[in-house]
Order: sequence, then C-alpha cells, then structure tokens
Amino acid sequence: MARSIYSVIYNRQGELVYDDIPAFLKSICPAQLDVPSGNSLKFQRGSQEFRAGKLSSSHFAGILISDSRDYINSSHSFGVALKSMNDVLNLLQDIKLALFKDLIHNISTHHALTAQELAHLISEEELIKASSGTRRIDFIRDSLIGNFQEFGEAFLRILKNQRLLSADIGNLGYLHDLAQPTGLVSHPIHKVIDGIAYLYAADFTEKNVAIRHYKNSDYAPIEFESFSGALIPLFENAAKYTKYDSDFQIKYEVDGDNLIIKFEMVSIPIHSHEAEKIFNPGTSGEEAIRRHKQGKGLGLSHARKLLFLSGASIAVIPGIFQTGDHYATNVFEIKLPLR
Repeated sequence: MARSIYSVIYNRQGELVYDDIPAFLKSICPAQLDVPSGNSLKFQRGSQEFRAGKLSSSHFAGILISDSRDYINSSHSFGVALKSMNDVLNLLQDIKLALFKDLIHNISTHHALTAQELAHLISEEELIKASSGTRRIDFIRDSLIGNFQEFGEAFLRILKNQRLLSADIGNLGYLHDLAQPTGLVSHPIHKVIDGIAYLYAADFTEKNVAIRHYKNSDYAPIEFESFSGALIPLFENAAKYTKYDSDFQIKYEVDGDNLIIKFEMVSIPIHSHEAEKIFNPGTSGEEAIRRHKQGKGLGLSHARKLLFLSGASIAVIPGIFQTGDHYATNVFEIKLPLR
C-alpha cells in the first residue's frame, strides 16, 4: 500500500532533523503553516487538495501533511496521526534529556579523575598542615623530586581529563542551544588533530598501538572547539577497541573541494548493515555489545552533530570479516570542505 502521509521535523534553531515530504507536496504546502499546534487545516492548490497540521514541543517542531482523501475529509483521522507525531517529538525530547544526563555524568567523572590524580601525587592532608604558601610550594617540590616519571604520566592524564571535561561542557552547551558557534576560521587540520592525538599517547602505548599520523599541510575553515570536540569520541573508540600490537593510521586525501580525513584501525568488527546506525544516539555496535565492550552509544552521535557546525560529515567504512574473526580493518572518514 502506497504511503499517503509525510512529515518534517525541525529543532529549535530551525535545523532539519527529519524530512520525507515529496517534492510535489513541498511545492504547494505553505512555507509557514499558520495553524495552532495540534490542529490541522485543509488546503487546495489548483486541483490538488491536502491536509496539513503541526505540533511543537520545547525543543522540536513537526509538520504532518497528507494528500489522502481519508485524511483530507476527516480532521479526526488526521488528528490521530498527529498524536503519533507527538509521540515521536516526546521520544526526541527523552533522547535529548538522556544525552544531557550522560554529559553531566561524564563531566562529574572527568572532574573526579583529575582530583584523584592530583591526590595521588600530592597529599592534600600534608598541604593543609603546611603553615604558609611558601612551605606548601616547598612540599610540592620535594614530593616531585625523584618522582618525575610518575608525575609526567599523571600530568598527561590530567591534561586528557581536562580536555574531555572542556569538550563535554561544550557539548552540553550545543545540545541545549546555550553555546553559539564562534564561526569558521581557517586552521591547519594536521595540527588540530595532533592537539587531540597526543592526549591519548599513554592509552595507545599501553596497548602497543602505533599512531601513524601522515603529513598534510592543508588548511580548512572549521569551528575550532566543536571540531576538536568531535575528534575525541573517535580517539576514545580507537583507544578502546583497537587491537593490541597494531597501527592506528590517520591519512588525508583531497577530493575536489573537500579534505577527506581517514582514521584507519584494526578494531572490533562493524557489520555493514549498522554502518549508519552506530551514529544514532544510544546505539552501540553489535560486536561491541556481544563482547560486553559497549559504551552508552553517544560518542559518535555527538561527533556527527559537532562536525556539522564546521560543514563536515562523518561515515564509517566497515572492514570485511568472517564469522568468528575478532578484528577487522575499519575506516572512519571525515569529509571537510576546504573552503
């Protein structure tokens, strides 16, 4: 049976979330539907009749449209369909709330890990006992002397936690429309990626994974904070899922007016049918779930949204694998306009 009812959903900024309205209906549907939320009206353009209605919530708005005679003649039947859209908007709101709660959890975790690293290096109790600022500085200096290796490792972990904390605070702002993008500014992309890669040096060293970051001199206009924040889930996943004693490669290609950034790794297999699904909020890969290594399925969905602010897109090319294979060569690709 052919479909006869279609919808479009926007977020509060007017950004398109979902759209399946065919072109012939878009051409006759009013650009601004002047009808109260939850109601519908019957329209006619020439010989074409249709009914359209809208719904809105605190963060999303949707328009439903149909050229079906059943819906055109019955506002009640159309109202039932509108109620179904309301369920969708409520689901989107629930997902957004879940993302908010998880980001708050992440922020608390990164803060606690930083405090833990500092407490492990320097006894706060002894610092409090010191009677002056000068003595406290002397105590810190004496605690570090002869312990430079441990201090260096802890310092890198603290830097990583603070960068993750900053990224999550930024994500929280973008998610709740509190942060405004600063605008696109040209940056050397190799250097931007290096600025995130070095934070994970200890993680990859622990697994004996070599980071091979190939040379590139291209500049591209990006929204720096959101673009950098989008890289973090990629490195988090690589550090978590990459095979021991392997390579994590970052390569570049120029395709017309776009820079293609490839993150290639030997990691847990990704099925071809889930190549798009894993970018949906709350979705983890099937093999990660089967091996009890899944997270909350939020990182890649965050990355896609943040990359959008720089006009970039992301996709995965799953590696070929056979049943029983523990790993496959997977490639995550970012497509970034050069101008």
